[in-house]
Amino acid sequence: MTPQPDFHLAEWSQRASDLLARGRKLVASAPEPAIQALADQLPQQLYDAQGPPRIVFVGQYSAGKSSLVRALTGRTDIAIGAGITTDVPQTLDWHGLVLIDTPGIHTGLRPEHDARSYQAIASADLVVFVLTNELMDSRLVTHFRELAIDRHKAAEMILVVNKMDRAADTPALRATIRAQLAKVVAPVSLDTLPVVFVSAGLALDATAESDPERAAEDLAASGLADLTDALNLLAAERGTAARLTTALYELEHALMTALAAATTSGDPAIEGLEALLLQKRRLVAEAMRTVRNDAVTTIQSAASGVRARGRDVSETISSTTKADEFEKSLDAEMKAVDEVSRQLNDDLQSRVEQAMGHLHHELDLATDSGFAQQVSPLLADALRRAAQAAAISPGAADKGQKAARGAEAVAKFLVKHGFNSDASTFGGLFKLRGYSGTPVHEAVKTIGKWVNHSFKPWGAVKLAQKIVVAGRVLGVVGAIAGVFFQIAEDIGNAREEKRLIEARAEVRNNFNATAGSIEMTYNKAIGAFIADNLQPEFDATGRQLDELLALQEHQSASFDELLALLTETRSLIAAIQGAARAA
Repeated sequence: MTPQPDFHLAEWSQRASDLLARGRKLVASAPEPAIQALADQLPQQLYDAQGPPRIVFVGQYSAGKSSLVRALTGRTDIAIGAGITTDVPQTLDWHGLVLIDTPGIHTGLRPEHDARSYQAIASADLVVFVLTNELMDSRLVTHFRELAIDRHKAAEMILVVNKMDRAADTPALRATIRAQLAKVVAPVSLDTLPVVFVSAGLALDATAESDPERAAEDLAASGLADLTDALNLLAAERGTAARLTTALYELEHALMTALAAATTSGDPAIEGLEALLLQKRRLVAEAMRTVRNDAVTTIQSAASGVRARGRDVSETISSTTKADEFEKSLDAEMKAVDEVSRQLNDDLQSRVEQAMGHLHHELDLATDSGFAQQVSPLLADALRRAAQAAAISPGAADKGQKAARGAEAVAKFLVKHGFNSDASTFGGLFKLRGYSGTPVHEAVKTIGKWVNHSFKPWGAVKLAQKIVVAGRVLGVVGAIAGVFFQIAEDIGNAREEKRLIEARAEVRNNFNATAGSIEMTYNKAIGAFIADNLQPEFDATGRQLDELLALQEHQSASFDELLALLTETRSLIAAIQGAARAA
């Protein structure tokens, strides 16, 4: 069977589900009661409250949406053929993802399909808009604008031109199609909207072809690999794959706790230190989630406010609008957007400071706890014992030599990671390196540290396109960009009314683009903050725990299986994070 192109999100979701299932089974069947008791620490579901990622396929009738889903998934139970094969949105569970195949929209044949499909699209994470090499008619253009502009889905969309095998698929033809699409989808730019050329029929032929060489040729010519590449990139850019890491980090933590329970070192100092480091790691993980989740909510709220202002100002365009009135209205709304961005900056700074302050407080409580106070003198004693063990003569018994080597390794670990035996403190073991000895408000500074101060909400948005309505030209110049349109003296003409509608859509689109720019910029800023300040501490604590495990030579029967599962979990987390950084 010919290997299919790899859609990473589906592969990662399947691997994560498998890891969770194996983790539950391993913990539940462990002979050690201490490990069985950790069952409650395992994540109960793969995805958080947002649910699994949803990928919706939309477009015209007979464009091959169902064939494309069938080719992508390998599912043979999906109806395909000429005419209407999908009457209602079809929901497929594919490796933990939700794929939705919708009926065609805006054909005028089945208006009830429109409402059903738009309902399915509303909660989609990624949208695959499918058409053929015959491109869009006026109804499909309306459908596209409804999704991309009015429902601001352009940033989550891939445009797929299917059935390219029915034409002479050449670079010249593709260039011509792209040029035509650029005009049709404007003001959405093809620089930000991925366009993929595919032949779903060839991909399906490849799965049925008995000759491996011919099957590989058909699959390569189908363009299915280009589609999966585009989906992989879009999923990484939108942070869709990152939703998997929440459960994976919880699984990793539970496995590390289980490994600590699976060791039989007999050294209360090491066991106590393991417990404290596990507690620190969980606190840092909770801070990462808090910062990310609070930021997402705050950013989305600000972006929604910008989109609402776009709708409001667009509604001021009518047959009686005066140029100076519109200019005043637009100027006011753009100033309001500037204020939204400024307030968002302040809100994010406040939330980050609050989360970091809480983390510092919790770490202080952990180091000042009664348990920590019991562990600290044990560690100081371990340093003294190491010094004594080092004095054992070379001719001592093997058992003594082994104890000396073990004590020396423990001592090196404590010194390396900043344990201060004289002061009986945890030193570098519990201090966040980026904030050690620094007040939180000085360390965090401002989100401006991670967001270029030159960023302006309207910097990437150009309201300069000429919108022709009818009649004489009235120049309207906004505070940052210009919108030019004509007002009809006689608005009774249907064509003139259509141009007014287009003018309103243009204004809304540019406000939507501004909101998208704000979301992307600040989401990247928060991601950079976490990557620079919390993730290194989280990873460093994990390495410290690994070092402690390596010092303990006597493990229970469950140790090797737990360690193997932990290694797989970390490998998957690394793959997901690597894709996010590459995006």
